[in-house]
Amino acid sequence: MTLLRLLKLLKLTVVRKNSIFEVYKMNNKNSIKDKNKENIHYFEVYKLNIKGANE
Repeated sequence: MTLLRLLKLLKLTVVRKNSIFEVYKMNNKNSIKDKNKENIHYFEVYKLNIKGANE
């Protein structure tokens, strides 16, 4: 199973900015109604710095 497939099963969203991956997890089921709005407070944000992990 690939990492992206696992993240999809966990209903996580990954955003890549250069070498930094941001993983978002919905906290609130009601936020699905507002999915067109950018309500970042509905998400827990995990930042994975790939460059820093190799050093």
